[in-house]
This record gives sequence, structure tokens and C-alpha cells, in this order.
Amino acid sequence: MTVRHIIFPAAAAILMAVVMQSCFTGVESTPRITERDITRRNVVVSAEEKFLSDIHPQMPSHWMSGKKFYVTDNRISLIFTPGVNGATQNVPDSLAGTLLNLDNVAYGTGVTGADEVRLTFTDHAGRKLVYLPGISRKSFAADSAFQIPFTVDMDIVRNVSRRLSGNTYWLLTPRRFHEDGHESAGLRYVPVTIMDVVPGNDVNPLRVRFTEKDAADTLSVFITVGSGRRATRNFNKLFSFANPRDRYPAITDKTWNDIMHSQISTGMTPDECRLALGAPDEYLHIPTTAGMVERWTYGDGTYLFFEDGVLARFRR
Repeated sequence: MTVRHIIFPAAAAILMAVVMQSCFTGVESTPRITERDITRRNVVVSAEEKFLSDIHPQMPSHWMSGKKFYVTDNRISLIFTPGVNGATQNVPDSLAGTLLNLDNVAYGTGVTGADEVRLTFTDHAGRKLVYLPGISRKSFAADSAFQIPFTVDMDIVRNVSRRLSGNTYWLLTPRRFHEDGHESAGLRYVPVTIMDVVPGNDVNPLRVRFTEKDAADTLSVFITVGSGRRATRNFNKLFSFANPRDRYPAITDKTWNDIMHSQISTGMTPDECRLALGAPDEYLHIPTTAGMVERWTYGDGTYLFFEDGVLARFRR
């Protein structure tokens, strides 16, 4: 027998032994631990994330007569059914910026024969408006996410305003809105004092009004609350309880000044660039003859290239 014939049976026997062993040890069913799994296990919830987490919409089953909703869009006229149970025959098409007062929550037989919800409101001119959402009594009572389209719950506005008004926080974003609605850019990581909270829009329901040191205008940012898929601009994304500068003692004063002005320059680290511009929309690791290059891309067309852990070049 040749050496070749001896090796192959031996190799096959070893392979069979490994396979059989795995069948009895359960190794083959052990789930692979990914980087995402590790990240989830090490999530630390900040104080800013917890701050407004207890403020959430009231269960519809607890709604009482007199509850108020701010109208964000004139399209709300499309949800009302004219002439039902004393409702106005001509639904107004200019309700944006006004308040609706909930008169009552009633139930009636729907087209399917089920007991369905009927909501009656009074608008700012005293007109009766009826909304038939087409859901059953049971679903209405149990659905904590139920909302009146194109409105902001004024209870949420008042609760958040009580929590924020009069306090000073550090603003993390350069975006500001003026009282006339136009947007401008300012400094990041500066202290601001909250004046009050008013209704926002259909996407970001709360508008936080504040004053900034040495600034004459009243400015504002839009925020969300809760934990749903629409809660993309919660308090922790826009404000910090403490001066962020204190967390980065290794960053020089000159570099921090650039960061506050949303400016970047070659030689900055990824952390410094993230502080200056925010997280990128996309990042890639690109192998090159000189080594691995990291590229960050932003939605406005800005891109950054990092080599050896520092910013090598960029375009804005």
C-alpha cells in the first residue's frame, strides 16, 4: 500500500470523529456572537436619555372631555366626516395653528357591524367635528400609540414644558430656528436657558424655545419624545446636562473652538470630526496599497478620509 492510500483513510477517519463529536456536544448549534450583540450587552443609558422617558401619551381609554389637541396641518380636514351626529356640514380647511377640544368619546355600529369609536371635537369657532377612525372599542382602549392625525397632544407639551422651563443645558446642535421660522447655524456645545415648550409640527411635535448668552433673539429647536420609530430627535440628541468640553480634556482649546464652529482640518481624530460634524450617514473601510483607509460620507456631499487614525483629506 502506498503512502497516498494510507493518508486518505486516516484523514477521513479524523474528519468523521470531529463530525461525530460535534453532534453530541452541541457545538454546531452554538449561536455566533456578533459585534452588534456585544454592543447591545454593553449599552449604558445616559441621564439625558432617562430624563423625559416617563413622559408619554395618555392611553386613549383615559381621555376625558376637555382634552386639547394642537393642529399642525390643514390636511386634518380630510379626517372629519361632515353631517354625522350633529357635526358641521362644511368642514373648515384652515385649522392649522388652532386647538381642538375633545367633547366626547362614543361608540357606534360600524360598517362591519362591530362597535367602533366615534370622537367628537369642537374647534376654535365652536363647530362640531366628528372623527371616525374605523377601529373597535377594544382596539381603541388598548392602543397606547393611537394618535389624532396632524395634531400634537397638549398634555405632552405642558408636561415637557414644566420639566424644561427655566433650566440651562448645553446645546449639541448648530441648528436653530428663529421666531419667524427661518433656520440659521450657530455654535455647538454652548449653554442655553429654556424659556418654554410649545407645539411643533407633525414630525417633531415639540418646539423648545431658549435664549443664548449674548444673543438678542429667542431661538428654538424641535424635539420628539417617547421610544417609537418617530422618536428620532429626543432630548439626549440635542441637549447635555454638563459641559461636553469637560469630557474631552485631551482636545486642545484651538481644536475645540473649531469643533464648536463645526469646522474640521487635517490631522483631527475621528472623535474630533464626529464632535464637529456629527455621525456620518455612511462609513467604509477601503483597502489600499498604503493600508486601510476609512471614508465617512454625509448627506450634504461632505466626505472625509482617515489614514493612520487621523483625517488625511476631506471635501465639504
